[in-house]
Amino acid sequence: MVAININAFGGMSEKLAPRLLPDTMSQYAENVDFSHGTLRPLQSDGSVTITPALGTISGATETIFRTKAGTWLAFSSDVDVVESPVAGDIYDRVYLTGYGSYPQITASPYNNVYKLGLPRPSAPTVTLSPSTSANVATENPVSRAYLVTFVTAFGEEGPPSLVTTSEIYDVYTDQTVTVTVGSAPSGRNYAYIRVYRTDEDGTFRFLSQISSSGSSFTDSAADSALGEEVPSSDWIGPNDSMIGLTAMPNGITAGFFGQTLCFSEAFLPHAWPEAYQLTTAYPIVGLSRTDTGLIVLTEGKPYMVQGADPAGMVMTELDIAQSCVSKKSIVDMGGSVIYASPDGLVGISGSGSAVVTDAIFTKDQWSTYAPSGLIGFRWEDRYVGFSDRGGTYPEGFVFDPRGGQNAFSIIDRANDIVAGFNDLSSDELYLITASGSDLIFNGGTGYYSVDFHSKHFFTRRPINFGVCQVAFGEDLGNGNTSVKIYAGEKSPSTLVHTEVISNTESVATFRLPSGFRNSVFQVRVEANREVAGITLAESPREIT
Repeated sequence: MVAININAFGGMSEKLAPRLLPDTMSQYAENVDFSHGTLRPLQSDGSVTITPALGTISGATETIFRTKAGTWLAFSSDVDVVESPVAGDIYDRVYLTGYGSYPQITASPYNNVYKLGLPRPSAPTVTLSPSTSANVATENPVSRAYLVTFVTAFGEEGPPSLVTTSEIYDVYTDQTVTVTVGSAPSGRNYAYIRVYRTDEDGTFRFLSQISSSGSSFTDSAADSALGEEVPSSDWIGPNDSMIGLTAMPNGITAGFFGQTLCFSEAFLPHAWPEAYQLTTAYPIVGLSRTDTGLIVLTEGKPYMVQGADPAGMVMTELDIAQSCVSKKSIVDMGGSVIYASPDGLVGISGSGSAVVTDAIFTKDQWSTYAPSGLIGFRWEDRYVGFSDRGGTYPEGFVFDPRGGQNAFSIIDRANDIVAGFNDLSSDELYLITASGSDLIFNGGTGYYSVDFHSKHFFTRRPINFGVCQVAFGEDLGNGNTSVKIYAGEKSPSTLVHTEVISNTESVATFRLPSGFRNSVFQVRVEANREVAGITLAESPREIT
């Protein structure tokens, strides 16, 4: 007696021939949630209304982001968003690249957006009175120089003005020093101008803080009254072309332009010293943080960057020849980073790197998923991807990097997905469709329909199965189940029998017709409920 038991429902593989698939893999799986070990449908998407404080939601939306305070932002371009690394930031600052023609900053209530970073001011004007001292022949003067910095209403300080040799002043005791500071330019969030003066050692130290509109004042302060050393000597703003803004551990922020990788001062995303820049051998496509540093994805090999100080970052080229073909496909999965390459999804972690879908696709098969347009998200530690495949192809998939062979399922939606955001605080993946609808992935009350094609099962001799039994799990209350039995290895196989099972049955046993002796069989299931197991047997007594 011979029986086939299917109780290990596995993810699909297009690469392997149906006869070579392990028992834990399938030819095709659509809308399947394999995390239960059964053939269980994914939940339908929930409906939600997103009302952004900045931007609007439409079919043209490319980026959505929810702040820690629960405020939504929306953009019609590929925007990288990083919240302030300062714990408990009273301004709820948000930093943006890809929004406009240069990096920008905004803060609650997000109705004003400013260019990120501050320019270097012009030097102050210093006047000595009298202009010529009467004590030139009898005393040694004190040499002084002055510089100024701009400061925003957020307390962010920019680089200081430059000092030339002609702006070093010899001051005698009979002279009064008047410092005149011009106003800050308009169009930025300036609040103050700070003035620094050299002490007896030639170190610039804080002298005074004045309004951003500028003013004149008399400097009669002793060196002992001066404050801290100017901290922002190399705190220039980011390059106007910088994109890919990414928050790293230790309060450091990263970005890139061309082949140049940039780092900010720790906890100061407005300050980007040129000395902190690194150069890659290939144009950079995107970045992703890890628990130990930063992964840099390029048009060639990827890199890993590690370090606790932006001044001492170490960049290592990884030994995997897999370029990144879509910036939006890059997803931080916690212990690893996954991105789309020409050959499939690539995973990089501390233990190594590999094409993690190598057992699922050939390069040509993967190309039908339009990887250059792939957008990816993390959901319940699984990778969810969407791309516009055209035609009648389903446009999405769920891949579980932890699942081994039970890893990959197609997902089908009525509309293309154009944007999304994984909100860790609510544990929800929010999606925007091409029609402008707002959804919560797998957050509905209903369930999608599963479409599952098993591997080819072989018997030692040609037989005629006489009975099939289908055991169901949870009753999801969503209609009938269609089970189709096929015989033969050639494509298309011969359809032996179709059974439509009512959703009222917990276990369904049905007879199969005679006259189809074969040694190759497969099962296809379309269901809106959980299927726990399927058994094919020659006679009913073989089913226990």
